[in-house]
Amino acid sequence: LEYMILTSLNHSGLMMRRDPLVYLVSLHIIFIIISFATTVVVTNQNYATSGKTDWILAGGAIESSFQARLRWNGPSERFVVSKFPFQRKYTENSVSDLILDQILEKGSALTVSVDVEGLEPFTWYHYARVSSNLDYIQQGRIRTSPLPGIRTNFSFAVSACTMTGSRDNPVLAELDDVQFLVHLGDLHYADLDTTVLEERFTKGIDIALAAHQYPALVYMWDDHDFLGNNRLGIDSTTGLVPESTTVAVESFRQAIPLLPASPSKLYHAFTVGTVRFVVSDLRSEASFDQMYSREQKDWYFGEIEKADEYDFLVWVTPSPWIGEAEQGSDKWWGRPDERREVSEWISTRVTKRNLLAISADAHMVAMDDGSNTYYGKASEVWSFPILQSGPMDRIGGEKGGPFSEGCFANKLQRNHQYSVVEVEGSESAASLIITSYRFASGGSREVIFQHHMCGEIFALSNTEDKGSCSLTLFDKRNSVLVVSALLVWIAATIGSMVTITNWRRRAVATVIVFIGILFPILIGVAIPFGRGLGQYDTGMLALLALVQECAVVILLVIVYKSHNQPMVDPGTAS
Repeated sequence: LEYMILTSLNHSGLMMRRDPLVYLVSLHIIFIIISFATTVVVTNQNYATSGKTDWILAGGAIESSFQARLRWNGPSERFVVSKFPFQRKYTENSVSDLILDQILEKGSALTVSVDVEGLEPFTWYHYARVSSNLDYIQQGRIRTSPLPGIRTNFSFAVSACTMTGSRDNPVLAELDDVQFLVHLGDLHYADLDTTVLEERFTKGIDIALAAHQYPALVYMWDDHDFLGNNRLGIDSTTGLVPESTTVAVESFRQAIPLLPASPSKLYHAFTVGTVRFVVSDLRSEASFDQMYSREQKDWYFGEIEKADEYDFLVWVTPSPWIGEAEQGSDKWWGRPDERREVSEWISTRVTKRNLLAISADAHMVAMDDGSNTYYGKASEVWSFPILQSGPMDRIGGEKGGPFSEGCFANKLQRNHQYSVVEVEGSESAASLIITSYRFASGGSREVIFQHHMCGEIFALSNTEDKGSCSLTLFDKRNSVLVVSALLVWIAATIGSMVTITNWRRRAVATVIVFIGILFPILIGVAIPFGRGLGQYDTGMLALLALVQECAVVILLVIVYKSHNQPMVDPGTAS
């Protein structure tokens, strides 16, 4: 190929007639166009920027029922439930297999709620919509809970922080067999401080839920899917609940499946076999001075006191727990007095030492065995372990710590992380096995760590920090791409100095090549940020930069060889 190019250029005399700077400028303009087009296409493929009002979300499962929430276009909708997978069209021959076959009519609410009752304990059920041409669409499945008090093996997934409209998300494809997904907030990043209920759907909830078919969901929001970054539900100046909080709570109630006996508040608790789940709402009742209301505090402390009645109690707290006190922060470390009170209550009241906390918001996955979770006044106290859940799709971050088992994320690329908690038991004992996963930029799934806990799962707190928290910039594949792009860029910069003899033109060429690598990077960051996505595709940026710099090197080599000497440019030809 090089021989053919050199021969044609020499034969036409093109290299002798043109200013070599024209070639460099033209090449970079071409790659600006390529970078722009590629970024637009990839961004459109990876993210939905507007939501279809067609989705189903199931959850609120107990041993005999579950709840589904539906939103669709059109006046009516047919919803079906079966014990068997839907493999045929909706016909009279398949109706006998259906447990529920219901035509739904829209009411005044933006969604329709369906309570599916009379089910068997710990049994899988399939659900779907029926399209106008009688196909089963938006299929999902959910498993009812085992009977309370019966030790049963099951697993649940934990994740959080999903960029708005994320479509190329590999995590959800791995969750077919879990009892449910605990999503600890930031289901989207729309930051909707609005008093218009439908806006909360069309600009946030619809985009998030229509992008994927979610598994059975246990959900509690954080700041971005509540009102916005670091926002709280109570106005700290007036002490009143603003209308935007009331509207946000109503959107939660209409979108998220709830348990049959859910309280009037969003915080709730439920039991699966011999495991109790306690879900805290740390947004809608929070203010600058408090993490939650007095009512929620009393409820929560009451649940903690009953922890000894179960094999394990799993506390779902979306806000990070471990970190140095910082007054004014919306995390637990921003209310050090409340954190101390909770810490002492757990350590003194949970005598069975069987509480596991799961948290999120930090854009990294981490684990602490309890060495760093105690914030009371006593010394050498047994304290609870905490799983810091990683992001489903977010640029890596670092908040809090230290963590006895370390923390893991890539700070300058999208992270797809989740954890699976397996509950296993025999007649004599129960155990928890936590396995955290991530997806590499090449698409392969990797185990980050595995942590096994049995019986009493607390650890003795330390007066000195145990553990660390340090993150990497990229994974292996993206590191290779970034380093390769930088090396070729250096070679291209040096090559521009060698091939041009006139010092003024050499300086201009060097500047063009030197800053040229910024073009695909700036374009690749500006386009998604301009669409409010707040993150970028590192692998695409590095690949575009690498290809561009390789093209520059090839151009310089061709020009050099076409003369078999350093490039003669108009500035020195005379």
